[in-house]
Amino acid sequence: MASLLLYCRAGFENDCAAEIIDYAQQLNIFGYCKSVENSAYVEFIPHNPSDGDRLWKKTPLEQLIFARQVLKCYGYLSDLSEEDRINPIYDLIQGEHYNDVMLEYTDTNDGKSVSKFCKKFSGPLERFLNKQTAIRKKSNQRLHLMFLDSKRVYVCAALVAQSSSELMGIKRLKCSPRAPSRSALKLEEAFVTFLTNEERQRFLKAGKTGVDLGAAPGGWTFILVEHNLRVSAVDNGPMQSELMATGKVEHYREDGFKFKPQRPVDWLVCDMVEKPQMVVKRMAHWFVQGWTDRAVFNLKLPMKKRYGIVSEALEDFLEELDRHNIQVELKARQLYHDREEITVYAARIKEY
Repeated sequence: MASLLLYCRAGFENDCAAEIIDYAQQLNIFGYCKSVENSAYVEFIPHNPSDGDRLWKKTPLEQLIFARQVLKCYGYLSDLSEEDRINPIYDLIQGEHYNDVMLEYTDTNDGKSVSKFCKKFSGPLERFLNKQTAIRKKSNQRLHLMFLDSKRVYVCAALVAQSSSELMGIKRLKCSPRAPSRSALKLEEAFVTFLTNEERQRFLKAGKTGVDLGAAPGGWTFILVEHNLRVSAVDNGPMQSELMATGKVEHYREDGFKFKPQRPVDWLVCDMVEKPQMVVKRMAHWFVQGWTDRAVFNLKLPMKKRYGIVSEALEDFLEELDRHNIQVELKARQLYHDREEITVYAARIKEY
């Protein structure tokens, strides 16, 4: 029986579980989740054994907010021998082919201690799989081995086209020493995650304009300027002097929830600390007024029922736009560089 294994941020297992259960029910697939607090992963087990494979194929990672990776799990091995770890793993996947193999561990302090073992084990494993012709570059799936320690492993597979190609589903970026704050990484990761290369070239370039609500000290403004946009930075707090010296930023000492642009802009970005319902209401207002066609904004999450709060806020956002005959492409994800928040991307499609 195939189950689903989902990676997530440690501490968000309940939200990841609630989301995959809800998503599966929309496909008339029912089951339950097993998870351990702060383990950084969740296992969804369908009641009908045949539903696991079907759910895996119908669950692109981009459809989920709290998951970093979605894998079909062949099985869990809990007592691997130091003399022979490879054959028990191969017994679970024999007859399958993969374009690559990833040896992974949980994104926790305990998990990181397993990284040295994974590096050491990867060479012998890959040589064995190549000898068995289990690695074929044209395969549409990738083998994932998620080790809890050197004796315990989840043996899984990902569909290449609808999963993350990053190790552990984590997109690691380096923060420029010139950035006013590390929050800059959140916006840069959003651009890399939500936009294709072609879209980044089209929409993030000289001649484009943006507004950053709640900008100080300028982390998100910095990323827009790095992409050669001219930016209106809105915040009562001070902006980094080096950023202002670029000549590409105009600072408005105003309340981000009341600011009105003099003319429409290409991008609205917002990382203000406020309740999700307040943020989506203001974001919707910008689209309704025709002040922007694209937005990236963060929703700060409460301590409990985070998936429910997020779902309700995004539903309110879409309903408000629908009342004004506005349709948007909407994507939402808890990014690696997020903390107690998620990042949302919205782009106007058309008015109907």
